[in-house]
Amino acid sequence: MTFVPEAEGNQLIVRADYEDFLKVKDIVAMLDAPQRQVAVEVLILLVDLVNTKELGAQIRTRVPGVEGLTGYDVNFQTSGLRAGGAAQGIVQNTFGPGANRLLGNLLSLVNFAPAGNTVISLGDNLNVWAILQLLQTVSNTQVVSNPFVIATNKTKATVTLGEIRRLITSQIISNATANTFGDESAKLEINVTPQINSDGMIVLDLGIELSNFITAADPVNAARITRKINTTTISANREVIALGGLIQNTTTNNISKVPILGDIPGLGWLFKNRRQAERKQDLLILISTTIIEPFDRGTVSQFTQKHITEYELTMDDMRDVSQKRDPVQQLFFQPSRPSTERAADDFIFQRKNNSCPMPSEPPIPTVGPREALDLAHTTIQQPELGVQPRSRSLAHSTSKKSLADLFAQEQQEGVQS
Repeated sequence: MTFVPEAEGNQLIVRADYEDFLKVKDIVAMLDAPQRQVAVEVLILLVDLVNTKELGAQIRTRVPGVEGLTGYDVNFQTSGLRAGGAAQGIVQNTFGPGANRLLGNLLSLVNFAPAGNTVISLGDNLNVWAILQLLQTVSNTQVVSNPFVIATNKTKATVTLGEIRRLITSQIISNATANTFGDESAKLEINVTPQINSDGMIVLDLGIELSNFITAADPVNAARITRKINTTTISANREVIALGGLIQNTTTNNISKVPILGDIPGLGWLFKNRRQAERKQDLLILISTTIIEPFDRGTVSQFTQKHITEYELTMDDMRDVSQKRDPVQQLFFQPSRPSTERAADDFIFQRKNNSCPMPSEPPIPTVGPREALDLAHTTIQQPELGVQPRSRSLAHSTSKKSLADLFAQEQQEGVQS
């Protein structure tokens, strides 16, 4: 007995005795069945909350020297003012001689302070000797991702959406310097392989990767934050489970101060700077699975219609109400129908109107008894999991009689002749 698979035609050529062929035919008929599918929906909820507080001051000598004690030869200046950025150092008076170099312009510390800062200066129009700064920054980032995919039983499916940046990987130096570039990606990628067992439970071999660039586009820097889950889990039909998550709280305190003076209640804030940053990161991944039986158009239609409705709601949210009422917007900027909607509508509804109804079972071609008996000795369809509609074995292609009946009929006709 020999088997020759033909992948292009989805066929399996069998060379064997008739009795052995009948056994093979029964096995192939049992395996050559339409496979069930699994609709997998993943909901990724990511919350990143950063609360930063800054309070401090930077002061210097008000009048050169401490009159009556040390004359004009003793000056001082503190440092460490942040003003929304890194801690600053001493500001020098580049035009002053000797000890007067400490009498710098403190206003230069806040020239590039970010928005939201409150700055208080002490002094007069010629001599600013103290700067006080207060700042609180709250950053709240929420990311909701809802990828979905339909996968055939025991077949891997992948969904990927992300960004690729070009990054300098090396330089070639000669008469002219040339850079070579490579690709760095930040993406959301879902890899899932479902397997439906005999009890109707779904075993999911699942891999989820969520990465984001944390800096602006830069050819020499592609820093990323990556979150990844690889697991194998069991889910029931239409069940929602919490696949995994991460809760991380980070608190950072930076204090710079003048010893002893910085510890004086109230007054000590003139001699110290403090920055406190609290960061809370919550990541939750939910997953839902739905089994789609072969030729079950109802479940497929519901799944499709659900996501079409979500798409239409998203398009509605993107339109401002005022733009809908503005006649200039309607006449000058607004097309007759947005291209995205037109493309989606044409893809869905034109194909729906032109499609033929799906039969409950695939039609089986009818051939004559002689042709079926001859073909049965040579070729049967190769079973291939995950291909729909199912392939038909030519050994099943007779109109009414079985192969055994045909074979007996042929023998009887040979005896009579």
